[in-house]
Amino acid sequence: MGKGKRLRASRPSRDRPAGPAAEVSTNYPFEVDEQTRRTLGAQGLRLLATNLWPLDCQSCGWELGSARPSVLVTELVPFIVSASVHHARCQPATWTTGVNLTMNPPARLSYANQTFLCPLQNSDGEWHDRPLVLTNPSLEMVTFQRRQDGQWTVGTVEFFRRMGLRTPGKDLVIDKPLPDFSAELDGTILTLRVHDTGEQWEATVSGPVESRLRELGGTLLGVTTAAHPHRITHLDQMIPLIHSGQIAMGWIALAGAEQPLTETPPPEDLKTYVLHYSADHATVGELLATTDPSLTSAQAQAWALDRIPLPGDADLPRQGRLLEWQQVNRDPNAWYALDALSLGDFFVRRHDDAWTLVNVISRIDGAPAADTDDEVQDWATTAARILGDVRILSWVPAPTTTSGFTTFHGAAVPR
Repeated sequence: MGKGKRLRASRPSRDRPAGPAAEVSTNYPFEVDEQTRRTLGAQGLRLLATNLWPLDCQSCGWELGSARPSVLVTELVPFIVSASVHHARCQPATWTTGVNLTMNPPARLSYANQTFLCPLQNSDGEWHDRPLVLTNPSLEMVTFQRRQDGQWTVGTVEFFRRMGLRTPGKDLVIDKPLPDFSAELDGTILTLRVHDTGEQWEATVSGPVESRLRELGGTLLGVTTAAHPHRITHLDQMIPLIHSGQIAMGWIALAGAEQPLTETPPPEDLKTYVLHYSADHATVGELLATTDPSLTSAQAQAWALDRIPLPGDADLPRQGRLLEWQQVNRDPNAWYALDALSLGDFFVRRHDDAWTLVNVISRIDGAPAADTDDEVQDWATTAARILGDVRILSWVPAPTTTSGFTTFHGAAVPR
């Protein structure tokens, strides 16, 4: 058991009307407020019940005990929320709307894991055991997102897919080491690390699992919030998780073990990312286009509208899908428009040499991004890897907007 952290991006939120409230039975495991019942509905409440595992209060850090905990729901952006459990005396059941500035959940989050030997069939039809570490990385908190059909889904698998984990039975490749994870074995203590987030989990391995892990030089990792690993004692109990797509898996190489060499082709698609920040505002995103800096702000916004890529249903009109341009509070030379379907943020900003159109993937408002250029670049590089699925090769100074702001351009290649 341990505590873990994970990076989260932040964007502004908007209000929307709620539907009819769902009923909560007397044996429901959590206290929820009326807005949570109304907004999540019956399906969302079922997700709460099956993806939250009360251990420690996320307000005070002490054990929750036998009393029914309350649920704090935070609306991060429209249609995406996080839910966490608390003592009712520490945090009454509430739905809140706000911006997560730090991108990090509380350090009070607990994790749990279980180890197995998992029989898998190779391409020759032969069966071989693989060590498997099943991990729930956040017992007391989970993220939900609402699809276009109005149904709620859990964001755990999608988040770890961005980190390289895959869905068993669909696109999972066994024995292919993931570059953004590592494993170290010290005696019988296996430490798994997620490079981009700083998150790490420890598991005790012994007997056949330890022997096979050392022999193969790695282990399978399975991540889910839809089960408590301590309650999984047989592999067949994982079948519902696999069939429902509620688990993400990948092969993690053991540090110091020999790994087969792989050829890496030269990048086919080089992109430019823009890092722009001041003492209390920072954004990073892909540069989509530039134009004449002499345009007025209204002209630049009209120019940008025709160049904003809108993934998904191309038949939907841009008007109504793209919300109106808003002035960025802490960046007087920038305006942003939000895609109501993809939740993408598009910034148009006047720099000394050009107007730029940037698809912003991460943003911090109201608090310093970091103390030094290197720390800000580390934050932007991490955001680009997790949210943009690219690797930044280098950051170089670029023309900025006004006094107090700094701009860097980064050359990026697909991960």
